[in-house]
Amino acid sequence: MTAMEMIDLAPCDWEVTVNPMSPRERDDLSRQCDSFAKYAAMAGAYLEMREGFGCCDQGHQAAVKMANTVGKKVWTETLGYNEFVPIRV
Repeated sequence: MTAMEMIDLAPCDWEVTVNPMSPRERDDLSRQCDSFAKYAAMAGAYLEMREGFGCCDQGHQAAVKMANTVGKKVWTETLGYNEFVPIRV
């Protein structure tokens, strides 16, 4: 199972889906879901800056900076990881 497949499941189906998984499979899927959440938040922040918050395009560099800010917050503060590797421009 992939993170995308897990996200497509209704929460009421999580138990029946996860119960037969081995601890290794659960850990791998958990890490995939964490990465998916981080990159989804980063992509959303990037796109919001490129849209310009309703004003004008803020440009690629400003958008990457915002994506890194949001990604670090999600990765370290929300998901509890210790280190974040930013996107470099």
